[in-house]
Amino acid sequence: MGDTQTVLYIERQQIPLLWGYVMIGGAVALAAGSSAWIVADDGVRAASTPALIGLSLVGPAVLILASCLSMCVRVTHTHLEVSILPLLRRRISLEDITSFEPRDYRPLIEYGGWGIRYSLAGHGWAYTICGHQGVQLRLPTRQLLVGSCRPNELASAIRRAKATGTGA
Repeated sequence: MGDTQTVLYIERQQIPLLWGYVMIGGAVALAAGSSAWIVADDGVRAASTPALIGLSLVGPAVLILASCLSMCVRVTHTHLEVSILPLLRRRISLEDITSFEPRDYRPLIEYGGWGIRYSLAGHGWAYTICGHQGVQLRLPTRQLLVGSCRPNELASAIRRAKATGTGA
């Protein structure tokens, strides 16, 4: 790794524990309720064994995904990288960022929640895990919000990197 790959800023976020429990509880309730009964055309009858097995795997699958899901934001002299593991990894050249600013946002209203989201209100894509703050990036053909617990520090790192970067 050359000097251009020196990490100037790094932030790791996890799903808040409470939301993890809510997701797990919802999945378990869905699996338990669905596996108990299946409504058929001829009335209510007990679920089949394959249905019970399939639905009983939903809770553990959500638990594993929730425990593995994390977001990492890195700024180097040439790139901003956003990873929501194990789902997404985006690398954005600092040269492509025409402007940026830290901002508060309303996750449910502007993007329909957290995660990898698209705003129908014209704010572009959002990569978030939790909270209501981030840095709004403007690129030549799109906008992107990167969620951050420390948006001012992230913006400052982007500013420093753009000022001293070697381009890529």
